[in-house]
Amino acid sequence: MLRGFFQARTWLLIVVLLITVAGCGKKTTKPREPGVHLIGRYDTPGFALGVFVVGNYAYVADGMSGLQIINIAIPSRPKLAGSYDTPGDAFEVLVVGNYAYVADGLSGLQIVDITNPASPTLAGSYDTPGDARDVCVAGNYAYVADHSSDLHIVDITEPASPTLAETYHTPGFDYGVFVTGDYAYVANGDSGLEIINIADPANPTPVGNCDTPRWASRVYVVGDYAYVTVWDFSEVDCHLRIINVANPASPTLAGSYVTLGYARDVFVVGDYAYVADGRSLEVINVANPASPTQAGSFSTPGDTHRVFVLGNYIYVTDISAGLWIFESVP
Repeated sequence: MLRGFFQARTWLLIVVLLITVAGCGKKTTKPREPGVHLIGRYDTPGFALGVFVVGNYAYVADGMSGLQIINIAIPSRPKLAGSYDTPGDAFEVLVVGNYAYVADGLSGLQIVDITNPASPTLAGSYDTPGDARDVCVAGNYAYVADHSSDLHIVDITEPASPTLAETYHTPGFDYGVFVTGDYAYVANGDSGLEIINIADPANPTPVGNCDTPRWASRVYVVGDYAYVTVWDFSEVDCHLRIINVANPASPTLAGSYVTLGYARDVFVVGDYAYVADGRSLEVINVANPASPTQAGSFSTPGDTHRVFVLGNYIYVTDISAGLWIFESVP
């Protein structure tokens, strides 16, 4: 009886081995989706809200702690290079040349000279009337998404004395702005995506709108598509919306993806959209905009808020846990 049992077990092991070998053979021919793994982190003193990366430095908008400049020359060992305490709450930062442009909440736009990252200094500022949440720079103009007071177009030809070029009234609350070519794309809260012609920054004109469910929070534009994060407090209707903007006057929904948590921010590189969804970093394959699919995800301990991708590295801010650095795995 025992002999029969061992014979049966032997045959079972052979069958399992054959199935395993066959499976491995299939896996070697199947394209792999990119993955991510954590390689470094830096816990900032405030609430890590925004991030922008240039060269060996990550610039973090750190809420009440202002601008934090992190040396990431060795991504596995990030360290503080310098900081500048802005007067408001730093929500977002964008770097062009020797200047960091900070959307500083109730203190509007702060322009910080970062020529020496170890000792940044204030170059100039422009106080928007509301709550500055995002900023995008194109040419000699900074486009400031003011949460409670429209889109402000600021002439920054002289960083020491920025001046208002024009204010464009949007129907909702401005959370995010992205500028490319002659158009500014505004994530406009419950009014969805607003598209504005800014060929003449002193005379912006409306072009098109695409409504989104709930709150449009951020927008990233690549080619003919605008990628918009949409969220609500219930987490019932949180999406990445992919909108065809080939004809800016008539934007149309191309596809959508339901995120795991609050869809807060998006950064697109090639066939992949990287989404900070409040709970985790999600990597979404958008090669077919009509049918996006998840390629991977990685959770952080707090609230993932912003994401920036450069080369093989993905930089994520976690509101309560600082800057997290991931490496993409091909």
